[in-house]
Amino acid sequence: MHMKKLISLLLVLALTLALSVPAFAGGGTAVPGETRTIGYYGYIDNEGGLWLWGPNTDGSAGQDPNVVTVVEKPTKVMDHVVSFARCNSATIVLKDDGSVWTFGLDYARGVYPYKVSKNYAYYKSVTGHEPVKVLDNCVAVAVGNLGQFGALGADGSLYGWGYTHMHGCGAAYGDPGITEDYFDREHGIGDVIKPYKILSDVQWFNMGAYNGLAVKKDGTVWYWGGDFFYEKNSNGGDTQPPVQLSGESVNNIKSAFLFNEGAYIIKTDGSLWRWGGMNNGKPINYKNPAKIGENVAMMASDTRGDDLLLLKPDGNLFAEGKWLAENVQWIAHAFTVGALELGGASQFSLSHQSFYVLKNDGTLYLGKPVYGSDGSKSYSLEYVASNVALSGKPLSSIQAKAKNVGGFSDVTESDWFADPVLWAVNQNITTGTSATTFTPGRDCSVAEILTFLWRAKGKPAPTIANPFTDVPAGQYYTDAAIWAYEQRLVEGATFGGSAPCTRAMAVTYLWKLAGSPGTGDHAYYTSDVPVSIKDPVTWAIDQNITTGVSKNPNGSFNFAPNVTCTRGHIVTFLYRAYANQ
Repeated sequence: MHMKKLISLLLVLALTLALSVPAFAGGGTAVPGETRTIGYYGYIDNEGGLWLWGPNTDGSAGQDPNVVTVVEKPTKVMDHVVSFARCNSATIVLKDDGSVWTFGLDYARGVYPYKVSKNYAYYKSVTGHEPVKVLDNCVAVAVGNLGQFGALGADGSLYGWGYTHMHGCGAAYGDPGITEDYFDREHGIGDVIKPYKILSDVQWFNMGAYNGLAVKKDGTVWYWGGDFFYEKNSNGGDTQPPVQLSGESVNNIKSAFLFNEGAYIIKTDGSLWRWGGMNNGKPINYKNPAKIGENVAMMASDTRGDDLLLLKPDGNLFAEGKWLAENVQWIAHAFTVGALELGGASQFSLSHQSFYVLKNDGTLYLGKPVYGSDGSKSYSLEYVASNVALSGKPLSSIQAKAKNVGGFSDVTESDWFADPVLWAVNQNITTGTSATTFTPGRDCSVAEILTFLWRAKGKPAPTIANPFTDVPAGQYYTDAAIWAYEQRLVEGATFGGSAPCTRAMAVTYLWKLAGSPGTGDHAYYTSDVPVSIKDPVTWAIDQNITTGVSKNPNGSFNFAPNVTCTRGHIVTFLYRAYANQ
């Protein structure tokens, strides 16, 4: 990945903001330098891959909407992604080089909704599923659920574009300073069609359906959009473009979650407040907010502001006062506008109460309400994916890729297997899976590891006839298989070269080639190591070839003998065994 430029920009920001940047922002809040890796039908994996599924209106799931209206399962659509946000019809992405990309319904890249366009043919000539770059040098992104886009530049400039109803994107036609070129009157578009700078010196921000909120570096709080809680408490009369809020209620804000007609605010002391709606028959404005919770680290809500998820600092998740899950790291609502039908028979039955839960181990779950026959409601968690990058962490938590190693595009200096791969290439032990890839995460087969070992030993010529019925002449592993038989690494009439190589097999091969040395101390053993491999495992640990997969408090190791080795693991074992010989 190309992280260096963005990280340098973030360092400047961090020095400028010092301790004023929230250490743990909530839900939809877009904060410089923080990843947001789960959201509306999407997640980012640990390698920076963006996976999307669900409604594909105007291509918002990254697929051609003329071909598929609903994407049934997570599908990878982009690489080098560090943060994203998504609504029903559009997705905005921040890549590791600071560039901002969108797909789906976004006027900035020429995709217009036919219902508001005077030229339906023009709309249909453009599909929105191909990502298009909109901005550079940015550090945070967000999108409201009706297509109000926001992007924060590294210099603190906040840009808004898209749907302008009630100033939802922070600007509208007729505002002072905004010119005709920010609109497309020819095609009947009254919304902002390209990024417009709405504020400077911004620290973090959020976009709602008809509103937005930002906190500047000086701590001042700014709001734009429908007047649901500003002054009049009307049913959505416009405010002016961004206006500063004042008073005790806007002090010490840590994060904000905007819903259709208001906002939920988390203060630095963990208290949760509501702006907007009614309280005991009286309208709630921001100067007289309603306090509704304590000890809250993060919250999420549906767009109506009705169904709240509260995440406590200890990782426990609650809804309607009921405990739902523990070890939760991040939460996001799965649905924003209630039931949705797409493409005739294709239908999503998720309600606006559905949500996503990211646990500390990187597993993602879908939470859904379950209703009993007596009308009671509980929740269930359904597994969605693993290997999900943890949200709210520095951008560098998504693998920061350095210079490529060995000519392979998938191996860089920062990888733990980089030195072993480079050594293996230089020793002619491997040439990779292609001229430009090593595929370190792919399972290693028996044929591969024994070929690597044969090459590491100088590629000795066979001295016996081929004993195997399943090893044809002329394969890359033919001589290696015969050599392995001679060395008593394998036996029998079948070789089974395509079978996966386990950790137990790998250390046993190495141990046999070392002369099967005896070991008297079995203190390293744990219950997961059978008697048959106690000597190979102990020897491998003594030789620093492996330290197991984890260490217990008593000093013993868990080895996981039946786990399949990847190509990255195998060359690392060989490197530790032979590099210094």
